[in-house]
Amino acid sequence: MSKNTSKSDAVNAASNHPTIPNETPARTAAEQAKLDTLEKAITDDNQSSFRLAAALAEIRDAKLYQPEYKTFEEYSKKRWQYSRSYCSRLCDVHEVLTDLKESTEVVAAFKNVGQARVFVDLEKDERIQLAEKVTEAAGGKKLTAAIIAKHKKELFPDKCIIERKKPAVKVGTAAEVMNDKPKFEIIWQTVIKLRGLMLNEERQGVYGALIEELEKGITPWVEWENGLTAN
Repeated sequence: MSKNTSKSDAVNAASNHPTIPNETPARTAAEQAKLDTLEKAITDDNQSSFRLAAALAEIRDAKLYQPEYKTFEEYSKKRWQYSRSYCSRLCDVHEVLTDLKESTEVVAAFKNVGQARVFVDLEKDERIQLAEKVTEAAGGKKLTAAIIAKHKKELFPDKCIIERKKPAVKVGTAAEVMNDKPKFEIIWQTVIKLRGLMLNEERQGVYGALIEELEKGITPWVEWENGLTAN
């Protein structure tokens, strides 16, 4: 359950959801019974995140949210106040557990969604390979997401490359930008100016020490940047 969504919120939402006209045929009695069972699991206070993931995934895959809701995203948001990203993460985890259903030792060791999510960006055969590696190396020891990620990096290093996103907000107008990155020399000059504006007692205090450390830290980057410009 997400931090922003409580069990009571989900129960309240379940008791008052809209009916939206739709051309999709009504559910059969069997489908309605199945939906009732799955939704009861969603509102169960004693459920695990894995059971919640399984219930949501089955409702999505069988399109049991129709005809009241046109899409699973609409159903999740209006019926349960669950965001699209939250449901996607849970459904991804259920897919992992489905692929690893024969790797019972690893699945049994999963204590939280974070451990299972390490497998999400792998193909089924890769997931099984990683599960076998983790099982062999664990030797009965406690399994953590960090341990799984370590073995994943050993087996599939290309799947562990972190792509850094560009900041949504650019550096202030006082800073020049070169190749979509802040120009370090301008930032360095700004640090020097800040130090010059500080009172003597401020320079000798915590703020002065921070400015000094910032200046020392950015100087090598300025030299590196100047070297690129010279070339």
